[in-house]
This record gives sequence, C-alpha cells and structure tokens, in this order.
Amino acid sequence: MVAASFLVVGPAEEYLFRGFVYGGLLNILKGRHWFSLAFISSLLFAAAHLYYAFVYGIASLVQFADLVTFGMAMAATYYLSGGNLLMPAMIHGAYDAAGFIGVATSPEAGLFLRGLMMFIGLVASIPLLVQEVRKRRASGRRFTSPY
Repeated sequence: MVAASFLVVGPAEEYLFRGFVYGGLLNILKGRHWFSLAFISSLLFAAAHLYYAFVYGIASLVQFADLVTFGMAMAATYYLSGGNLLMPAMIHGAYDAAGFIGVATSPEAGLFLRGLMMFIGLVASIPLLVQEVRKRRASGRRFTSPY
C-alpha cells in the first residue's frame, strides 16, 4: 500500500480533485478568489471520503476536518506552483503512505512520519515564501493567477 500510495492514490486523487475539480473551478470562475474555490474543492474532496462516516461514526468528523485542511493545503500547493500537479501528488502519496506505515507498524510511527513531513514542509516553504515576497516587492508586482 505504501508503493500504491505514491504511484497511484496520490497522483490519481490530485489529478481528479486539484487538476480537474479545482483547476476547472479556477478556469470557469476566473473572477473568484482562489481561496474560496480551494475551499469548495476541498469540501468535495472530503465528501468523496464519506465512507469514513460509516467506518468511524461520529469520530469521522475529525477525519473530515483533516481532509478539508489537507485539501486546502494541496490546493494552495497546486495554485502557488502555477498549476503543477507533481508536488501535490508527491505530498499526497507520502501523506497516505505515512498513514499505511502507521497502520502496519504503530500509530506513533505514522504520526511521527506525518509530523516530520509537516516540519520539512514548513522548513522548506518559509525561505521560499520570504524569497518570493522580496522578489515581488522589488519588482512592484503582485501575485497573478496562472488561469
């Protein structure tokens, strides 16, 4: 399942929900802010996992909040990368793989791996964000949508 997460699940779900749904919303509703459209696509992403309600009952509300948050992070990654699906697909695959490792070994191992992913993501993204802000301030331009 770890390999399937990287090779199939992450890329397939990102193609469908970020490439097709979110990219389509951005294309169709050009005047709308990207964040509101990301939220809509993230709600649809969470709704696609509705079967969690049958498996986990009321506890699935926590999972749905996690799915919406994860969907927002992947939509932001997709949007800010100019519509590149590679990074969200890789992150999604790694996130799911960490969950499967947690099931196969221990919940602590899965939580540790997911926490490590978040830490690495923050450490990598903060300098990139600072660099982008400085570059835009120097050029006097604002971020424009790739759509």
